[in-house]
Amino acid sequence: MVAASCEDWPTFVSKGLAGRIVAGEDTYYRKSLGSAVLDAYQPFIHHARAVLLEQIVEQNEATRRVLDRFGQAYQRLKLRHRAPRFEDITHVLARRLTSAVFDHIRYRLDTPIAHLLLDEFQDTSLTQWSAIRPFAERVTAQVGHSFFCVGDVKQAIYGWRGGVAELVDTVVGQYEHGMPDWQQKHTWPTHTDLPEMPANGSGEPEVLAIQLRAPLARRTRGLERVSPSQAVERPGVRLADRMRPGASQTMARGALLHAWLEHIEWLDDGEPEEGMLRRVAHNFATVELGIEAEIQAFRSMLAFPQTRTVLSCRGYGDLVQLGFSDTGCADVQHQNVALRVLRERPFVVRENDAVVYGIIDRLVLFCRGDKVLAADLLDVKSDAFSVRDAAEIDEAVVRYQPQLTMYHRAITQQFALDVDRIATRLLFVQIGEVRRVEVL
Repeated sequence: MVAASCEDWPTFVSKGLAGRIVAGEDTYYRKSLGSAVLDAYQPFIHHARAVLLEQIVEQNEATRRVLDRFGQAYQRLKLRHRAPRFEDITHVLARRLTSAVFDHIRYRLDTPIAHLLLDEFQDTSLTQWSAIRPFAERVTAQVGHSFFCVGDVKQAIYGWRGGVAELVDTVVGQYEHGMPDWQQKHTWPTHTDLPEMPANGSGEPEVLAIQLRAPLARRTRGLERVSPSQAVERPGVRLADRMRPGASQTMARGALLHAWLEHIEWLDDGEPEEGMLRRVAHNFATVELGIEAEIQAFRSMLAFPQTRTVLSCRGYGDLVQLGFSDTGCADVQHQNVALRVLRERPFVVRENDAVVYGIIDRLVLFCRGDKVLAADLLDVKSDAFSVRDAAEIDEAVVRYQPQLTMYHRAITQQFALDVDRIATRLLFVQIGEVRRVEVL
């Protein structure tokens, strides 16, 4: 009863007489508990249960509120960066795709759907089926259309992709209007049913010559995938260079610099805090980097005048210097614009028969409301130059020019901007040098 007087209800119901009673025992140290003791303890036990259940309910509700807030923030983040996961697409389709909007989907696909074929159906989850069901309902309701699925119920026990075995039986019961046992009723031909091979004049079976098509130079499926980094004009990579001591550190150092720069919106608001830099650096613990020295070097890079200008709002006061046309500058300056910074911006666009994909280090948009009027594209390079040689830097600019050109074309598509409204620049962060790039 000491625990009850202290309102320590978990201890009260787990130890002593109360613990024995809660466990359904009627003895304590081999002595029988009388009805008077049981009756005396029951009110306390009921109260303890009510308090503990209330605590569990409150904890569950609090956990759900936290998860809801996290989920909303996570969804906003994915929408802002246009980076949904595969399961997000499935959930959106499951919520919004119904038979009522089927005609609109068909219009967007620019083709009618007459036949639906699904393989490995036993691995279909309930959410996936919710997205597919409107298509199945439509095609099975029309003459001449078909819904064909293949699945092995026995394989559903593995639960791949959240598959539910009962879906197979459900589909057979709801959508099978033909022959449920067609595979058993089909009679495969025996060797006696096969036609005889035609014979030539000598009585021997005629040999058929089969000419196979020459293989493609490179096997592809769908459109070709191209990354702007593949367009960089660089000499062949030697394995010895990759394996030399320090090569992995150089690559990790470049990745760390980009990760730190991603946390800078404007240097006008101050440089990144020490704690944040250390937390980000922990992700690169697999490579032996001197974090103290790297942080000091990063601070030195941010001290370069051109670097501070390009990462600050004040660097956008002279639009002509950025490379915009006179018309573009006039339109932007006469509008009430706001600057919006996008860091590590992923993109996917189509160019002719290829899909171009990549990540832009830093993109500053000139916005009026939801409309984008112009953009400044900044690509950060961590090249190490032996000396601050202008000719060597010029060569690096030419080398990266095709890559920046592909970035430039991607931005024109994504934001429907004229080419003269996109400034394209390189920041060589190791030496604090900023160069404008003329797109090809």
